[in-house]
This record gives sequence, structure tokens and C-alpha cells, in this order.
Amino acid sequence: ENARQFLSPYSTLANYLVAVKDYENAIQVYGNVINIMLANGYAEDSSTVQEFAQRIEEVQKMSSTG
Repeated sequence: ENARQFLSPYSTLANYLVAVKDYENAIQVYGNVINIMLANGYAEDSSTVQEFAQRIEEVQKMSSTG
């Protein structure tokens, strides 16, 4: 699948952004990953999509607590 080749680098980038506390961009990158997956046939309720959605929620919480 086309999406699979992007999952790891995007995920790594988002994780790096979280590590340097650039939460806004991390959330955007995680969202981009979800959009790529959905455009390539992943179901919204698939475990992979849900994993990234959960990560967005976690980062949003980190962002609000500083």
C-alpha cells in the first residue's frame, strides 16, 4: 500500500516534534498520517487509524498542561 511507506517516517517526525515540545506541529503531522491512510483505503475505525487518533488526543493533553 502507498500509505504504509509514509507511516513510519511521518510517525517518527511526529514523535520527534512531541519530544521537542512542538505539539501543534506534531498534531498536524499525526492528522496528516490519518488523512493519508483514509485516502488509501484504511477504514476510520481501523486499529491503525484509531492509534494515531489516540496519539493526537494524548498530545493535545500534553499541550494543554504545558
